[in-house]
Amino acid sequence: MTRSNTDRITEIEAEQALMNEKLDAHERKLDAQAIQLSEITASLATLARAMTLLEEESASVGDAASAHTVDRGLRSITTTLLPSFDGEDPIEWVARAEQ
Repeated sequence: MTRSNTDRITEIEAEQALMNEKLDAHERKLDAQAIQLSEITASLATLARAMTLLEEESASVGDAASAHTVDRGLRSITTTLLPSFDGEDPIEWVARAEQ
């Protein structure tokens, strides 16, 4: 049983229509992904700007905080008194120093 040329052309046209539908569906998906990618890019740019602002703010606050920490650290060093070690009984001296 041999198919006629008309049957073959009809089958090819049907396959062509199916391929066109699939191609259109892929194009719609790509368009949607391009929109999503654009939105993600905009969100990342916003996030980068926010991070830059936070880093600038924390740097200015950090300078004051680190200066305060240094001051507090110096005070604790000057107020910590260790007993003098006379060379005898180091275990007792360490015990007194730890208190």
